Amino acid sequence: MQAKKIIASMVLVSTLNPWGSVCQANLYGVLERNGNSWSFSKIQTSQPSSSSVNLHTKAPLSYDMSSYYCKKVLWGTPIECNESEEKFRDSSTSIIATTFVNLFGIGFFGLGLLANGFVLSKNSHFAQDDFDSAVSSAFKIGNVDELVSEYDSYITYVNNKKKQYEENAEPRLKNIFEKHQKQQQRNLNELETSYVVNDLTGLWSSATQLPQIYPVPTTLDVIQPILEANTNFSATPEQFLKELKASRSDLDLLYSNKLSSLNGLLANYDKKLSEQSKIIELKHAHEMSVKDFYVKCDYPEIVDIEKNKNVTVKYTIQSKSWDNVFPKYENKDENLTISFDGETIKFVNTTNKYLQIKSVSVYYNAEVYNIENGLYLELPPNTWKDYNPYELLGANNIKKEAKYININKQNALNNNFTFGFAVKYRSVEQSVDKTIYKTNKYNLYKVLAELVNKN
Repeated sequence: MQAKKIIASMVLVSTLNPWGSVCQANLYGVLERNGNSWSFSKIQTSQPSSSSVNLHTKAPLSYDMSSYYCKKVLWGTPIECNESEEKFRDSSTSIIATTFVNLFGIGFFGLGLLANGFVLSKNSHFAQDDFDSAVSSAFKIGNVDELVSEYDSYITYVNNKKKQYEENAEPRLKNIFEKHQKQQQRNLNELETSYVVNDLTGLWSSATQLPQIYPVPTTLDVIQPILEANTNFSATPEQFLKELKASRSDLDLLYSNKLSSLNGLLANYDKKLSEQSKIIELKHAHEMSVKDFYVKCDYPEIVDIEKNKNVTVKYTIQSKSWDNVFPKYENKDENLTISFDGETIKFVNTTNKYLQIKSVSVYYNAEVYNIENGLYLELPPNTWKDYNPYELLGANNIKKEAKYININKQNALNNNFTFGFAVKYRSVEQSVDKTIYKTNKYNLYKVLAELVNKN
C-alpha cells in the first residue's frame, strides 16, 4: 500500500470553562433560650442538622411545623400533645363531647348509676408568633442585622475579586489554548502514514481494503486559576465579625500574590500545551478479522510530530479458516465419466445404452459417506446429467474433514489429503453392477489457491 497523507479535521472550539464560581450568601443561626431571653449561640454558613434560623429570611429550619389532633381526658391514659416552649410547640383546647360512663354496673333495684366524663379536644401546632418574637429578641441581643449585612458585603467583595482575577486571566489563557489547538491541526496535516502488508497465507488479495488508521490529537489540558476565598464560617456572634475581617485581609493578600505569579503561570501553561500539542495518538485495533483472514496490525500508538512525521503501519495476514474445501476431481471407465468441480457432480454416459446410477460414495481421507437408498438416476445413451451432492458433502464426518482452522501458507503446503468418489452403476441390458472408483492425493495450498482464483 502506498503512503498516504492523513488529513484530520479538528473544530477549534475553546473548552475553557468559566473561571471559578459565584459565592452565594447563606447564613444560619442556632437559636437557644437563656432563662427568659433568646439568643443565637452560633452563626454559621452551613445549615445545621438541628433546628436553626435562616438569618436572611428569618424562617425556621428543621422545626416541626405540622399541626395535628391530640386530646386528654379527665381520667385514663393521656395522649401527649408534645408541647414545648424550646421547640415552639403549643396546643389549643376545646370541649367536644360528654361521655356517659357506667361506674357500678347493674345496681340496686336493677338500675345502673351513671357519671359524666368530659373529653377535651386539642390541636397541636407550631407557635409562629412565639418563634418570631424569640428571633426578633435574638437579633437585637446579638446585633445580628449588622452581622448579616457585613457577611453579605464580604460575599460581594469576594465575588468582585474573583471576577477581577478572571477578567485578567481568562483572555490570556484562552489565547494560549487556541494557539495550540491550531498547532495541533497543522501537525495532523503534516503526518504521513504508509502501509506495509506481509501475507503469511499466500492467498491475500491486494485489492482487499484494509482499514486505515486515523490520528487523534492528544487532549489539551485546561487550567482554572480559581481565586480561593474563605466563605465557610462558624462562630459566636462576638467572633463572627472578627473572622470576616481576617478573611478579607487574607483575600487581599492572595489576590495580590495571584496577580504577581500570573505571568509565570501563563508561561508554564504555554510550555505544557506546547509539549502536548506535538503528540498525536494513533488508535486502532491490533488484531482484526478481514474477510475471514486473521490480521495483526503493528503501529506506534504515540507519535511525536517533531521527531517523526512519517509513520509505517504494518499489517500481517496471519491465517485464514476455511470451510467446505473440496478439490476438482475426474474419473472414467469405458462407459461412464465422472467429473466434480467442487460443487456439482457431472455424470456422462459415453455408450449407446441406458445407464442407471445406483450408489454414490464420497471419500475424504479416512471418512466415507454413501448414498444408495432412494437414489435413482438414469442416463440415456450419450447424454450427461448434473447431480447436486449436498447430502454427500454435507454429512457431518465429511464436513469435519473439509474444515481447516488457522491456515497459513507454510502449514497449507505441508498438508496433503485424499479425496474421491465411488459410483455403482449398471447398464440396463446387463444384470451385473459395475464400480468406478478412485481417490486422489491433493495438496491443501494448491486447492485453496484454486478456490481463491475461482472466486
